[in-house]
Amino acid sequence: MHRRHEARDIGLSKEDERLLSHVGLPRDAPLFTADVIGKPRLFDLEEFSANGVLNRVLFLGGPEEDFRARFFLDVREGFIVRMALTTSGSEAEVVNSSLRTFIEFLYRVGSTLRLQEAEAGEPVPRRRPRSRSLSGTWIPTRSESPSAGGR
Repeated sequence: MHRRHEARDIGLSKEDERLLSHVGLPRDAPLFTADVIGKPRLFDLEEFSANGVLNRVLFLGGPEEDFRARFFLDVREGFIVRMALTTSGSEAEVVNSSLRTFIEFLYRVGSTLRLQEAEAGEPVPRRRPRSRSLSGTWIPTRSESPSAGGR
């Protein structure tokens, strides 16, 4: 899915559509990566029926160190789920109540961990400071934007 009209077609809320098309997801952050290996890929949409209701989930990436797990947005309900394949099937748990809180959590955790590492005098790994948007483009973060005095 690469266009905003496709986001509307699958039923994303206006807020989720705006977040994914204008803010984006961190490409690479502690606990999260948009650069997942294998399927489902970033922004893949899956539909399934449960109890007579059509459900849609939009895959958002995965934990940075677990290639078998994925985060997805429940399009109808708006919450974020972490799903992992296990030897006995799969495990799923709701990790955030909304896409907004999920994105905010990822950015804040990344900032906090980098600050703690810098204060401890540890080398701070340079992460790719860009976010992945629904349009398929990389969006500069504030520190990179010309209005913020970035590069």
